[in-house]
Amino acid sequence: MESTDDILDERKQKKLTQMSRRDEERKLDLQTKQDERKLTTSTTVGRKTFEQEYPIMKNEIEDLFNKLSINTDENSIQELADRLQKMEKFITEHVEILRSRDIANAQSKIYKILELILLKIF
Repeated sequence: MESTDDILDERKQKKLTQMSRRDEERKLDLQTKQDERKLTTSTTVGRKTFEQEYPIMKNEIEDLFNKLSINTDENSIQELADRLQKMEKFITEHVEILRSRDIANAQSKIYKILELILLKIF
């Protein structure tokens, strides 16, 4: 007959094995996502994607900003902030393949819009 300590040790070992397996699955999933992102942002494909999508994102953000008024509701401001954050992430994902001036211009546009938003709000 197994003792209580043996049963607890066995349960503990099973739990550790299970946690270790989950951690390995998580790491593999993370690596897969990173590999997919690198493939997506390979120099040729990534540059074309950026050149196509960035102006669209920028125009959408500018349109949202232009719709803001003095009495703008919080939802509009939040939507604009979310889009700016999405655009920042988009730029970051393509940073390895973009020229530094493209990165600087894109980030500068984001900061200008943020500054203008703050001026409108306060």
